[in-house]
Amino acid sequence: MWEDGSGEYSPSIHTRVYQLSVPALADNLIADLIKRYSYEYRADDFVETNHPEMESLIVYENEHSKEVFASKEKTGGVEGNED
Repeated sequence: MWEDGSGEYSPSIHTRVYQLSVPALADNLIADLIKRYSYEYRADDFVETNHPEMESLIVYENEHSKEVFASKEKTGGVEGNED
């Protein structure tokens, strides 16, 4: 049950994977995905983190969810996760 009694808690995860034919466009894609799927948050709410296995790792977190935007050049993919 959610703290406010609004219903039963049901955890979930959603993943989107994009494989780019031009890996150099990954940063632009991540910026566009953040704008598209996170319109209700401020840009300051996103934290860019260094990770040894990722080219880019940007995370937004609040008390109910976490959104992760990451790219890894070796695979040419960009991943976006939210739960």
